[in-house]
Amino acid sequence: MIVDGHIGIQGNANQDTQSWYHSQEVNVLIDSEEICHAWLDALRRNQNTHLYGKANQEDGIWRDEEGKEADGAIGKDPGHFSWAKGMMGAVQRVRGEGGF
Repeated sequence: MIVDGHIGIQGNANQDTQSWYHSQEVNVLIDSEEICHAWLDALRRNQNTHLYGKANQEDGIWRDEEGKEADGAIGKDPGHFSWAKGMMGAVQRVRGEGGF
């Protein structure tokens, strides 16, 4: 969680005795604008929701306003060599290419 672009909390700490005494889960609070900015950049590189909006609730695929899937996306029925198509599409999207 990032609060106001300056305070960040990272971790997993459930509020139960198993977590407190056995699993030793922890949250770490960071007070650093630089680190929070780096965390947000990493999230945006991976999620892309700030570019494409929410994925479709039915099938989890990003589509534009006209229903077109992102260029280079694997899609619902990937077929053979889908891993290569997905990898190339991901590289294109990181580069800002693909027209989506």
